[in-house]
Amino acid sequence: MSIENFEYHTTVDEKYLDVYGHLNHTHYLTLFEDARWAYYKTKEIFPESVKKEMVGPVVLKAEISYKKEVAAGDKIRIVFQHKGYRHNLWNLRQIMYKENGKISSIADYVFGLFDLEQRKLIPPTGKWVEKSVNDEN
Repeated sequence: MSIENFEYHTTVDEKYLDVYGHLNHTHYLTLFEDARWAYYKTKEIFPESVKKEMVGPVVLKAEISYKKEVAAGDKIRIVFQHKGYRHNLWNLRQIMYKENGKISSIADYVFGLFDLEQRKLIPPTGKWVEKSVNDEN
């Protein structure tokens, strides 16, 4: 399954709200992270396998734009756009939609694949290789 064909669906829990009654800014990152791990699981990548193999993704940059409020009980959908790969770095966009189809937030990331033993970025291999028409070699 390509990351661009994957969608993550969830309902926002009340525990993620701030004093204004909408999703706290830090919990957008939590939901985006949950979506990424849900995708990794489709590729048989789990936190336990990252620990065992000593190789896993690392976020090097995250930028979030907030568009519409999200409240407790809101059903959201997160989609992915692979924005390219160059010099061992992936560019990924995640878009959070509300049930009414409006964009709630957009997160842009730069990721690398991190070798936990060597403590450095490495080129993706095996199950970490993501094929996309946007790839730049």
